[in-house]
Amino acid sequence: MVKRSKTTNFEIFYDKLIHQSNQKETINKHIACKILEYIKDLKPIEKAIDFCDQNGISPSTFTTFCKKMGFSNVKELIFMHEQILENHKKKKLSKKDSNNKIKLAARIIDNSRKILFIGVSGALSTNIDFQLKLLRMDKNAIVVWNKYEQIGLSKLLTEKDVIIVNSVSFQHKWMIDIVKHTKAEVIVVSSWMPPEVKDKVKFFFHIKTEERQDALRVFTMQSKIFAVEIYYKIFIELQKNQKNQENLELSSYR
Repeated sequence: MVKRSKTTNFEIFYDKLIHQSNQKETINKHIACKILEYIKDLKPIEKAIDFCDQNGISPSTFTTFCKKMGFSNVKELIFMHEQILENHKKKKLSKKDSNNKIKLAARIIDNSRKILFIGVSGALSTNIDFQLKLLRMDKNAIVVWNKYEQIGLSKLLTEKDVIIVNSVSFQHKWMIDIVKHTKAEVIVVSSWMPPEVKDKVKFFFHIKTEERQDALRVFTMQSKIFAVEIYYKIFIELQKNQKNQENLELSSYR
């Protein structure tokens, strides 16, 4: 059974603003549109009286609007507005950090001697797809099915190589041991980071998922989609290297 995501107070407030902004021309529509503009521009409502003066709204009308939106008073609406702005700012910073992480991970892969994928059967299709892209860019990318082969090959890697762990749970002891003992740089795509290898991992792409964690998780898609997105973003970054792009064109089957 798929769990439905919880609706946040932010979303409820935002939905109410959208609803009011779509109504016929009324003062409530005007106020809702102005607040939505403030949110879009990340502009705070510092004082209710200033907001009213700047937008041609009487204080009593604004108070009535706040109550219509489900707040006890104006201060509660302003507080919610500030929380939404703060949330947007955090998301922007998070996106910036994520983009920077993608660039740095791509740089490590681009400069590596070998790239070894670590994962169980559920990750095989996404790993092979990315491996083929890397091979076409003339990268030495390795995917093997058997965990014992993965363990063995990992022992040949040096600090000039990269291991990519693609695992929803990252709880298999043999995977953890590979990361623990490898000399290679490590990139992890997972919903969890084992604390004993945290310091060995160069880049951790966190799968935020509410999927089931039992044996049937192999049949779920959310984590696979996330892994594909990470691989694709790294691939796009690698294409910015002219040599990689030339190799892709050279190895094209067209």
